[in-house]
Amino acid sequence: MNPSIKSILKKAGIICLSTILFAMCSVLIYITKITGNMHRLDGSPEIPVMEDNPYIPAGPVKSENSYWTIAVFGMDSRNGDVGKGNNADVQLLCSINNHTGDIRLVSVYRDTFLMNSPSTDAYGKLGQSYMISGPNGNVQALTANLDIAIDDYISFNWKSVADVINLLGGVDIELTKAEFHYINAFITETADSTGVPSAHLTDYGMQHLDGVQAVAYMRLRQMDTDFARTERQRKVISQVFEKAKDADPDTLLQAADTAFSQSLSSLTAKDLVDVLRNIRKYNLSSTAGFPFTHEDAPLGKNGNCVIPNTLESNVEQLHQFLYDDRDYTCPDRIRSISREIIKQAVKN
Repeated sequence: MNPSIKSILKKAGIICLSTILFAMCSVLIYITKITGNMHRLDGSPEIPVMEDNPYIPAGPVKSENSYWTIAVFGMDSRNGDVGKGNNADVQLLCSINNHTGDIRLVSVYRDTFLMNSPSTDAYGKLGQSYMISGPNGNVQALTANLDIAIDDYISFNWKSVADVINLLGGVDIELTKAEFHYINAFITETADSTGVPSAHLTDYGMQHLDGVQAVAYMRLRQMDTDFARTERQRKVISQVFEKAKDADPDTLLQAADTAFSQSLSSLTAKDLVDVLRNIRKYNLSSTAGFPFTHEDAPLGKNGNCVIPNTLESNVEQLHQFLYDDRDYTCPDRIRSISREIIKQAVKN
């Protein structure tokens, strides 16, 4: 080969390698920035486990498990705070099959009556767990009642969701006449609380919603029920997930930075890198609401509650839905909680 051509190819190779290394370093710097912005409880990325409490099973870590289970909490806080003392109106369980990338999402109704404080064996609405004990307490309540080993959690506020949806270009939603009747008031409140600009909608039907409008849509329940609200939430989440899969790397990194800088989470830098690197391999296959079968009734000072009918049968169905576990049967501790729920429901 001609020496001059050899020299040119060598220089081109060096330039190409330098460009790749620069790009890799830029991504790593960005990831470091994102994870540096992530809020953590007590400076620890781990979920504390109450080993002395019989209701908290010690589950395998996600690296040794076929599934990665994440609890997602959406905060109803006007000031953007995501810690203890705030209501977690959105309660989601996200099951990720580590082998196939299949994702299943379950909304756990916030008003579900169960053992909401395992440390004291107290019963009440699930949503109270976050208010009283923060995300760790909420995770422990979910674990105790559903017999699920939760690997990680993340808590979002309104602004982080609105900002991410704006970065990803909004969502397309078919708005009913009843939803349109209420949504503009929620748009005003959400925009005022987050400081994110938006505008009122002028009609129902198919609408392209910006971040604030989408958050307002997910908050609606006056015209129907809290169950319908969780359906709206999952509808928006599904669209946001697909948009994230199609986003270019720079937009995806910006969205991750925006979300995690305003969130409280146990996720680590490695978790984040793995998700971003493999996001196109994931598939949101199905969503549902829990309890699958339930009764609605006022329970004294607890107010209107969602009563699993029964917790035991619902938990068995949940394990089938999230993990394809057809052989799962509830342990005695879940049966005990189920009997206590029925006892308190009858008493009230």
